Amino acid sequence: MNVKKSSKNHEDIEYSYVAFRRGVDHRADTEDKINPTIEDFTTTPVDGEPGSLIQGAYTMAQLRSYSLTLPRIILPPIKSHKHITLDVCAPTGSIERWVVPASLGKLEYRDARKSKWGDLWALGAKTRTMRNIKIGGNNNRSMSKLIAIKDPHSGGVRDIVKDKTSIFLKARRKQMKALKKATRLERKREAREKHAETVRAHKEEKERKLQEREANKGRGETFQKALPLATFGGGWEKRYNI
Repeated sequence: MNVKKSSKNHEDIEYSYVAFRRGVDHRADTEDKINPTIEDFTTTPVDGEPGSLIQGAYTMAQLRSYSLTLPRIILPPIKSHKHITLDVCAPTGSIERWVVPASLGKLEYRDARKSKWGDLWALGAKTRTMRNIKIGGNNNRSMSKLIAIKDPHSGGVRDIVKDKTSIFLKARRKQMKALKKATRLERKREAREKHAETVRAHKEEKERKLQEREANKGRGETFQKALPLATFGGGWEKRYNI
């Protein structure tokens, strides 16, 4: 026994062994037990009535329809001290935040801690709060289309998911590129029109000032020519009539 440099005080020794069993060899009917049929199971009559085959209480179509009435967890559960927070999508299509505390029940609390993203939740909650979630944010490039997946076994909707396939994203990028190009051309056209309007306004203002200057210059020459010339010493005055 080697106990040095080890946290164990024992060692595992490899050995071979042979087991003997007294009785009948049951290896002959092993294949029949692996794949049993419904005839292999017998029913016990009760009160003299003949037995019947065991059937489930619900059909698969009913179970699929019932699953659509349950909320689905859309985000990983938030595990806090003595309570679990679940973000679920209700059957009505609204996003809600459910809180499952330990006081709700031992089974509910344990199942909430073991739940995962995408599971159906049928055990309820103590508090339910509506959440207003913006899909994609303000950036249109990160937005994607919501697709309703139909249930092949019924006429209802099985699930609602985001389409992030390469075909949709390629078409979305092409659409956003065309929209950006149209916006850029519109801004350039508006800038050119604004610049032309500014140049025209400056030109009109310049012409108006030039006309005013010419008019003022003409009035000044007329006023100077119309001034009387008088000599106080000679006693006579002379006027120029223009």
